[in-house]
Amino acid sequence: MSLVLLSACEESGIVGSSFVSTDPSLQSDTLLLPSIETEQLVTFSGNKSNLAAGIFDDALFGQISATALVNPGIFLGSDTVFADASFNLVLQRSQIYGDTTATNVYELYELTRRWSGNVWKSDSIPPVDAAPLLTFETSAADSISIPLPASWSDRYRSFLDSTSTDREEAYRDAMFGFAIVPVSGGRVEYFPVTDAFLNIQNPGEQGEDDPAPITTGLLQRAISYTTTVPAELESETRLRVMNDFSSTARLTIRLNPDELPDGLISRAEVVLYDDAGQLEATLRPNEIRYRTGSLRLFEIEDDQKEFYITNNPISLIQREEDGRYRIGLTSYLNGAIRDGQEEIILYFTSDDDNGIISPNLFINAGDPERAPKLVITTINPS
Repeated sequence: MSLVLLSACEESGIVGSSFVSTDPSLQSDTLLLPSIETEQLVTFSGNKSNLAAGIFDDALFGQISATALVNPGIFLGSDTVFADASFNLVLQRSQIYGDTTATNVYELYELTRRWSGNVWKSDSIPPVDAAPLLTFETSAADSISIPLPASWSDRYRSFLDSTSTDREEAYRDAMFGFAIVPVSGGRVEYFPVTDAFLNIQNPGEQGEDDPAPITTGLLQRAISYTTTVPAELESETRLRVMNDFSSTARLTIRLNPDELPDGLISRAEVVLYDDAGQLEATLRPNEIRYRTGSLRLFEIEDDQKEFYITNNPISLIQREEDGRYRIGLTSYLNGAIRDGQEEIILYFTSDDDNGIISPNLFINAGDPERAPKLVITTINPS
């Protein structure tokens, strides 16, 4: 199926847009697009600007489970760490995906081998120890402080006390950090890495306040995601798009000269809608999804799909009040027609890939009213 002409009118500009012209030399044509499909591209989830941990069963997008991996750095400062100092892993929550009132239960595991956030894929399995170091809960408080046991802090202290010139590399070879594994709960929690650190607290002298804590940031961080979408959630008229390239929309515009309007194209837009009604109706009480109402458009060659997409988006489109996204393609369409291309293929995701899952539901071909359309305004040759 190629483009299908829905309407053609003069003196109207682009249908449903803010562009209006009374110039009779302009003609606007609205054409239905073929069904937009999704592709699962390579996803990397290491060293993002946010960490994620938790589990949420989304009635619209399926169950999402996130395990956070963190490796605190070795403190290299001159401050003295006392023998009775306490060690805490501190996280500051910024966003929630799921039930805002839920209590999450996690197990903290020590990782057993060296790993790299630079090559960590979202479906990678963390190498964890046989038994957890401890179990902890999160609820209403945004600041989370996880007390680390002596079995870990005593080994960490041995590197603090070392006078070796290569103690930092020795630490990297011996201590690999933690996996924060969800056990139960009702939400995925997000933590900016700028607010994630190891907190070392020396005790104060008797009768005095504790001194300022010693802090050190993270050497590495990553997220392992597991997503399960039941078959009954699939739809022919709706398109589930994610921001991490795990479900990337592929937009195909076939350029059949017999189906395109005559004349010089002065403006061309693809018009898409999200299904705000269903997105809202499928949230249970106290549940939220993180959505910014943006769409990122990419050019991706076939050979690039073997790797993680690092291209900058060619366009950032913001959602309008009626749920519409307008993608301007004037130069692309004119260039493709001039070069004799048979089709244009572009890709889009639902948001920035920054560690926070931001799903969206777009209306696809088959919807009688808000199916994807290409709106072309041409200048009549006459």
